[in-house]
Amino acid sequence: MKKTVALKKLVITSLLMAMNIVLARYLGVTTDIVKFNFGFLPLTAAAILYGPVWGGCTFAAADVLGMLIAGGGRTYFPLFTVSEFLYGVAYGLILHKKEKTLARVSFAVALTTVVINLMITPVWNMLYMRLIVGKTLTYWAVVAAKLVPAAILVPIKIISIYLLWRYGGRSMEKYAN
Repeated sequence: MKKTVALKKLVITSLLMAMNIVLARYLGVTTDIVKFNFGFLPLTAAAILYGPVWGGCTFAAADVLGMLIAGGGRTYFPLFTVSEFLYGVAYGLILHKKEKTLARVSFAVALTTVVINLMITPVWNMLYMRLIVGKTLTYWAVVAAKLVPAAILVPIKIISIYLLWRYGGRSMEKYAN
């Protein structure tokens, strides 16, 4: 029975990663600094369903697979995968097996946006630009480039994650477990 549950978890996670790749790599807009897409939704669903460790691994695996399948000519940079792992861990810690509230989702999105997107990832962006692209950017230039997109995406992420979790959560949990 345990093997069946593990296989089901793996299949569902694989489907969510495939959805992420389509939403993020083919239906989104990505630059060296900023990305706009809804690829976070299926991966956040994995973190909600299976917790922080599985969520972090799902975010990281989707990042690696996305680069392999549809990298768009970009060079793979493993530190971005670290940020993706942290997103999954944070969403899993805050949302997995917790009460479905707008405040909880708002906290999760605000925390990941400030800590990961605006504090950690700019360091990776600077290193990527210097080591891979050959351009030098300052930390604050990268943060400034991320501020407007982050301000636009925060309410979109909050609303979409909340709606997915609140109204799709039971169905997801029913089929995931």
